[in-house]
Amino acid sequence: MNIKQNITSVNKSSRGGQPIQYIVIHYTAGNGDTAYNNTQYFKSVDRQASAHYFVDEHEIWQCVPDELKSWHCGTSGKYYHQSCRNYNSIGIEMCSRKDAQGKYYIKQEVVNRTIELTKYLMKKYGIPKDRVIRHYDVTHKICPQPFVYNVDLWNDFLSKLESDYMTSTVKKTYNSVDDLPDYAKEAVSYYIQKDALKGGKSGLELTEEMVRILTIIYRARESD
Repeated sequence: MNIKQNITSVNKSSRGGQPIQYIVIHYTAGNGDTAYNNTQYFKSVDRQASAHYFVDEHEIWQCVPDELKSWHCGTSGKYYHQSCRNYNSIGIEMCSRKDAQGKYYIKQEVVNRTIELTKYLMKKYGIPKDRVIRHYDVTHKICPQPFVYNVDLWNDFLSKLESDYMTSTVKKTYNSVDDLPDYAKEAVSYYIQKDALKGGKSGLELTEEMVRILTIIYRARESD
């Protein structure tokens, strides 16, 4: 499973040097919305809100780079969590649906994919399970609604973070030169200009491994 990117140009800001210490789980309060469409919504219009990742039953899309602050759990009211804030957390939004009675639910495929992403980020940033929390735990907003109204669902989610419930590897995908790490931009730009890279419907669709290989080949060419 890949992490695809559609990075917002406006709905983000600096972390101010603060380390990432928490992962906050949300839901979109949509009905059959997609991860990609959510990133499009936040991409170029100032919404005064955002999240780092959006997850649906098929894909994960990143909207804000991890190293920057997304605006996902702030409030002008009262904070109910002692230390979790936008500047030290990553926000993950799960795409939701409504049943025939208008009640929100989250498909199991979305939950599974969110568990996998959360475990990946926990490992990457050294975040313990007790720092994976709901939006509700920060501001008392009813989010993610199914995990607030049914705490058993939330406890089940947490229990799977410490197991081998999901075993596949999450891989980041770069879809534009701007998304790339600085060390790779020159190399990838060169191969694009040479018409050697075509990409797919989402953009370049380059994995981290592909980016490293292209950079190695490019630098070897320079040394010849």
